[in-house]
Amino acid sequence: MHLATEAAGAIRKELGLGAECFSYLTSHGSLDVSHLEFFQGLMDRLDDETDRQAVIHCARIMYRLYGDIFRSLPTGVEEAA
Repeated sequence: MHLATEAAGAIRKELGLGAECFSYLTSHGSLDVSHLEFFQGLMDRLDDETDRQAVIHCARIMYRLYGDIFRSLPTGVEEAA
């Protein structure tokens, strides 16, 4: 939750954009709390260890891919051109 809010603020400041440009990212941080609760409920319902491991594997991959979105952003004006 804090990471999404901090990322939005840092990106907004660096690019000199208004807060309205980051409404998804700032609101998504608070949604993450309910996403984690949903994930926990899902995991609690899985009886088969193979199923649990498959969901955990998928969640780890998606976590990395989501981070890759931010890691792939240009870090300077020269790179964006």
